[in-house]
Amino acid sequence: MIGCRWVPLWWSFLFASCLHVSRHRYAEGECPQEMVRMRSPVRNRDVCVDKYELSVSQGGLPELRPLGHQSFLSCLEACARRGKRLLWNDEWLQACEGTPRARCNIYAHHPVLKKLSQPSWVYRGVDCLHGANAWGKTCMNDPSLNQGAAALATNHKYSGCVSRIGVANMVGNLGEWVMNVRWQRGKLMGRFNGGLYAQRKSSCSYTTVAHDTEYADYSLGCRCALDMPFEERLQLALSLPF
Repeated sequence: MIGCRWVPLWWSFLFASCLHVSRHRYAEGECPQEMVRMRSPVRNRDVCVDKYELSVSQGGLPELRPLGHQSFLSCLEACARRGKRLLWNDEWLQACEGTPRARCNIYAHHPVLKKLSQPSWVYRGVDCLHGANAWGKTCMNDPSLNQGAAALATNHKYSGCVSRIGVANMVGNLGEWVMNVRWQRGKLMGRFNGGLYAQRKSSCSYTTVAHDTEYADYSLGCRCALDMPFEERLQLALSLPF
């Protein structure tokens, strides 16, 4: 993506996007190399979906690990900086169809429980072994939780964990934020799908709606989609109920 510029919107600049999108590639029916094409059940038009979860590289590379510790808001920003957006829930579910969960990264030991079995765990001055600290915001964002051989996997380690349309790691590895949000008791609540690498029940239908849009921990990431010119995305963002 080239020539990007930040455009603030009301409520949060995170609903902004890049002014210059590679429209000619999309107009010709071609998705960027790092994406796959599918028909959106939400927009009733073709969209491009990232093959891999969000990483430091545009679209992700097979040898990279995706980025954990993401909130809904940080995912909005990361996708927008790439001229993309998050998937809507129905789009995510469709993109995930056909993923063989038994071939995905869902069998690792829980990293927090492993840490709790150690004699010491201190992160940013917090004794994570004291009381309920291990499950608090600070300790749950200790980067060491995702390190090790049996933890967060690189994009291509579980090469058989691919959906029917060719999207990787939608089950397990990281939970993925989607665009759907709702107000609840004065907070904007989000949704993430797919489970995580330490959850054997992870599947395409595994979803969590218990956290607000600012929540982040080691197990959360996202992937991006590309589907419409900037003017249409701007209109969509302005129509959202906040």
